[in-house]
Amino acid sequence: MGTQVQTRETRGVIFVNGVQTFRVVVQCVDKGPMPDTHLFLMELVDDDDPQQDVFTRIVQLADLDALNLDPDEAGYKPDRSAAIASGKSYWRADAFTKDYTDFDVANAAVAAISDRLNTLVTEFATYDAAFKTSPEEAKYYPSTDSTTIEALKTTYADAYTAYEDSETALSSAQTDLTNAGTNLSTATTALADWTAFQASMQTSLTYLTNAQSSLNNLAVVYGKAFLSETDKFIEDYKHYFPRYQERAIELTMDNIAIYTDLTSADIGGLVTDAPSGGTSVGTLIAFDNDARTWLITPNTPYVDNEFALVNTVNITTQPGMFWDMAQPAVVIVDTGEGPNLPALEGSRDRFATARLTGETDASTAASGVNEMTLTKNNVSSQVSTKTAEVTAAQKAMTTTQAAYNTAQANLQTAYDNLEAAYDAVKAACSSWSPDEPFPPLPVT
Repeated sequence: MGTQVQTRETRGVIFVNGVQTFRVVVQCVDKGPMPDTHLFLMELVDDDDPQQDVFTRIVQLADLDALNLDPDEAGYKPDRSAAIASGKSYWRADAFTKDYTDFDVANAAVAAISDRLNTLVTEFATYDAAFKTSPEEAKYYPSTDSTTIEALKTTYADAYTAYEDSETALSSAQTDLTNAGTNLSTATTALADWTAFQASMQTSLTYLTNAQSSLNNLAVVYGKAFLSETDKFIEDYKHYFPRYQERAIELTMDNIAIYTDLTSADIGGLVTDAPSGGTSVGTLIAFDNDARTWLITPNTPYVDNEFALVNTVNITTQPGMFWDMAQPAVVIVDTGEGPNLPALEGSRDRFATARLTGETDASTAASGVNEMTLTKNNVSSQVSTKTAEVTAAQKAMTTTQAAYNTAQANLQTAYDNLEAAYDAVKAACSSWSPDEPFPPLPVT
């Protein structure tokens, strides 16, 4: 048998059902001074399924069936089948596996496992060497001299004070750990709230930006262009078709005589009733060189047979030229109002007024976008601040957890020292009773 208990640990990270999990596997391979290697208390969940057994804790001395001689509350079996057969809900295993989803908790658990094993082996060594009787111990009184006894009592008193200080430190560490947990929870909640607010602000900003852009395009970009084209249309129409409301006349030229093609430069030219000069009879508004037809608006209203008196015509844009008509003129458009320019101009003016309002609104919306962008940036700054607060709170939680674990270990050490001092005094003076009762084993 070795002088020390030896365990083998395997620590790693895996995915369990898609969740990152830190797995700790511990196996006792050398019992050392202990009765056996089965140092881990397991709870039975399903007698037929060992995989469901749950690791409860590191065993205590009374859990060891080789030590606990109480017939009513004996220790636990190191064999699962024997535990089931005896009706026990627990048994002692020589290995266990524990999963953690939080790294800091897993890391702290590794330290706690080592601390508890150290405590167990130390307790057993003290128990086996200084406490246990085989089967009984004879004592004789009076015992050791008074000077030695007083020194041992002083050692006990000092150990008791150290134990009380350790209890106070553990209580303080517990308070710090609780506060750190509360701070972490508060910081995490605040971060979640600000993050949700940031997402909502970004969505609203996107909607407003898109609306402002659409309004600006409608009122400024496309609206101005539309007004410009409308004004140009009205101006051109009034220039090229001043008498459209009266009537349009189609002239057909002789296809035997020489025909000179017209060009777009001739549009708007005056048509006269003689090869050179003559009297103006109308204004050219369209032509078809292939069909040798002209479309004019007459200067005065005509009927078909009246215009037939004109046999040869000229256009002022081509002085000296003339064209012979092949047939009498034909009325193309009956007398009527034609396009309603006043109504178009009225609509144009109303649209111009609305467009100016829209342009002002687009500018106002742009200011709103800037304001909301600043607000969203402030929210983003808060998210950054809250993220830093969560990081700091997580770090504080890790620090306080480590301090709490240390305080637990220190309390156990102080208790062990107190117990040893107590045993030393009792061994020297069995009739001695301390002013402060010897405390029970601390719950850690």
